[in-house]
Amino acid sequence: MNQHAPTRHAVVTGGAGFLGVHLTALLLDRGWAVTVLDTAGQLAANCALDDRPVERVVVDVTDPASLAGRFDGADVVFHLAAVVAADAHPEHMRAVNVDGTVNVLTEAASAGVPVVHTASIAALGSTPDDGSACDETYFPDAPGSFAYARTKRDGLLAALDAAARGQSVRIVCPGGIYAPDDDKTLSLAKQVMAFTRLGVPVFAPGDVYQGPVHADDVADALLRVAEDGRDGEIYLAVGDPMPFEELLAAVYTAEGKRPPRCFPASSLARLDPVVARAAQLAGDRAPVADYWALTRENNANYSNAKARGELGWSPRSWDEGVQELLAADAGRPSAGRVPTWSWGLVGMMAVLGASTRAGALTDRLLPLTTTTRRWIFAAAVATHCVEAGFTWRATPNLPPSSRTWAVTRSVLMGGPSLVAASRAARAAATATTS
Repeated sequence: MNQHAPTRHAVVTGGAGFLGVHLTALLLDRGWAVTVLDTAGQLAANCALDDRPVERVVVDVTDPASLAGRFDGADVVFHLAAVVAADAHPEHMRAVNVDGTVNVLTEAASAGVPVVHTASIAALGSTPDDGSACDETYFPDAPGSFAYARTKRDGLLAALDAAARGQSVRIVCPGGIYAPDDDKTLSLAKQVMAFTRLGVPVFAPGDVYQGPVHADDVADALLRVAEDGRDGEIYLAVGDPMPFEELLAAVYTAEGKRPPRCFPASSLARLDPVVARAAQLAGDRAPVADYWALTRENNANYSNAKARGELGWSPRSWDEGVQELLAADAGRPSAGRVPTWSWGLVGMMAVLGASTRAGALTDRLLPLTTTTRRWIFAAAVATHCVEAGFTWRATPNLPPSSRTWAVTRSVLMGGPSLVAASRAARAAATATTS
């Protein structure tokens, strides 16, 4: 892609976004001239580009007219523009992620400029749960059921179709992207950091694989694909995959804490009826079903061997990333922690409130009156409300719907002790009235 030209010119759609800023910085450091195309809101909100020699142009990728002539004379177009937030309106997400991709590809074809399209491993789908790693050839009939996965799949198909027609298109599918400056998205790394800041036990699918990747490493992969990749090929820009339990353990160990206990992903299925009812009650006001699908359909055991072998790409390890995240987090004010004793209280309530099977043993060890059982139930509710409050305080920079989901999930994950205590309270009340 004209990599030997004296001054190469790149156009970056979505260049004022989280990943776009990292790619723009890398291109400038490598001597490229860069034109950033983004919405007026993004360009105004992101001050990271203020002191950089970048041409900034307001466009709307959903409007073909706003793209007319924008790629003329460029050596490559990096297409990053996308709607990521799960709380975005589905129609808007489709307009940007699918129609916008088609518009960018069409304009690039008219200008005769190659395209590096940024897709996502979500577009490919959740990998099998047998522990085997998948490569770029893994392409199930359907991706995940949440809107982001569906729209990124359709955008990916549009890019592959353009390549099949002879257009110069190369595709990069990043994994879960993180960096210290990521303060807007509910990224995997942010969730992990929130767990450790809160100091709470985690009800999480420990056997689900993830390959978090630093934004700088994704930017490096994009540039390598532009320079040395092959047209029509997909490259996975993912970190080395490992079980979520190991990802958590690395963060907790780095902070000198005991890693939390995790549970198999199958255990989450027990909450499906609760989430389905919550989604029904929420309606269009909150994408509860999408958030839950993102949690359940999130096995990402993908291999980066192709990018390593063909491009010489070498992403940093998760341990290195954790150290960078913790160093950046050290200077930030604490969001507050849930006292350790409160989780001992929750555990005690789960035992004392256990009905039927453990009830007889509980009564022998510590006989409880109906009033006491009701107080235990009330304390369980209060404790989980405190947990939800700390979760809300720990995520001040997330969109409102994302914060709401984080709070809701923290309560759901504490559900077992609530259920046990409430059953015991009802049983005690029934025994009293009979």
